[in-house]
Amino acid sequence: MKEFRSIDEITKEDLKKMYNAIVKFDNYISSETRKPTDENIGLYEHWIDCRYDIENLIVTER
Repeated sequence: MKEFRSIDEITKEDLKKMYNAIVKFDNYISSETRKPTDENIGLYEHWIDCRYDIENLIVTER
């Protein structure tokens, strides 16, 4: 795992890798929560909130 000491060290390539990891996890979580149970719906809704927050941080910090 790459560690950053400051925001200035983050490159456009690093941002692409972060975004691709988010997309892969989104694909995984959506396939794992396909069965519409209350637990799965809650889990996926929570993930959507987290994804929004993560993407917002990436865009805001850059």
